[in-house]
Amino acid sequence: MQHDLLSLLTPLAALAVAALAQAISYRLRPSMPVSYLAALFAGLACLGALFWALPGPDATENLALALANVGAFLGLWLCFAAGVVGLGISLRIRIIAYLRHSGRPRTEAEIETAFKGGLLVAQRLERLLAGGHIRKENCRLYSNGTWLTRVARFNTQVKRFLTGHASEFGA
Repeated sequence: MQHDLLSLLTPLAALAVAALAQAISYRLRPSMPVSYLAALFAGLACLGALFWALPGPDATENLALALANVGAFLGLWLCFAAGVVGLGISLRIRIIAYLRHSGRPRTEAEIETAFKGGLLVAQRLERLLAGGHIRKENCRLYSNGTWLTRVARFNTQVKRFLTGHASEFGA
């Protein structure tokens, strides 16, 4: 029973090691792609070490469990990397693709016009107001402290742990 429980927890332990490795890697060399790779390889190494340290009674069962744990870890790591750390990169990718496909250099004003920069902020504010997450009083916006505020605070803390900064827009 204890072996089964420990075997189920190995992908979570590997994910914790991956997050720690990413935080250390980013502080040593501030590069998100390098820190993603460091996290992935550290997590896989942890998974391998735990698999080796927790041998089961049956070789076939061990192989099946190892494959399941690798799949579970990769799924968790992908969700972590995309959902927590990589929030908000889609607009960046769209801008890069736009520049690549335009065939010529563009000014910042042209990019803002193409992507309606002010419109993006306005749409997000409208959605926050409609959802009750913020309120408008005397032409000022205030947080209502909803579940989204807690999610934002959690995301800020995770990002601060991983990169040393709460946001890429400020120190």
